[in-house]
Amino acid sequence: MDLNIRIAGEAGQGIKTTGHLLVDAFASMGLWVFSTQSYMSRIRGGLNWQDVRVADYPITSSRENADLLVALTEEALHTL
Repeated sequence: MDLNIRIAGEAGQGIKTTGHLLVDAFASMGLWVFSTQSYMSRIRGGLNWQDVRVADYPITSSRENADLLVALTEEALHTL
């Protein structure tokens, strides 16, 4: 199994918190986890995203494409 989840939306929508919750949940299940963040805007309203990659074997990087997109805004859905 190798799954890349991208959570995307506006700054201030809890993207970082959601990513941390996923990382903790998958790690507690004994899976390998790698997480990266991208902040296009530090001002509330700008598009940001966090990738959480989870696998059942050791991983050391993220992947470019997401297998699952959690788009919290319409802009995130159309941009990513």
